[in-house]
Amino acid sequence: MNHPLIKTSLESLQVPVEFITYDGEETTYITYSQYDAREALASDDEEQATNLFFQVNVFSKGDYIPLVEQIKQKMREIGGIRVNESPDMYVDEYYQKSIRFKFTKFND
Repeated sequence: MNHPLIKTSLESLQVPVEFITYDGEETTYITYSQYDAREALASDDEEQATNLFFQVNVFSKGDYIPLVEQIKQKMREIGGIRVNESPDMYVDEYYQKSIRFKFTKFND
């Protein structure tokens, strides 16, 4: 799992997508970041698989719920498993929602 794959997948939703921060003018946008990585499987003292955890954040001044559902679908399509979601928030005139996903990467 890599950052460009996440970005490309989410960009197909036709809203701006940026890593960590967004500085543009659109009133609906997505940011994402990796917040953890940990061993998923070990054999003979070697890490065989790694769980990578990403958070996707939606910011919108309008109805963001359909976009959240589309994000979940896109992340499933690239192998993401939803871990949890934040409560709905309203801060600085934006609705905000964070969704966390886990990807398992098998090491060579």
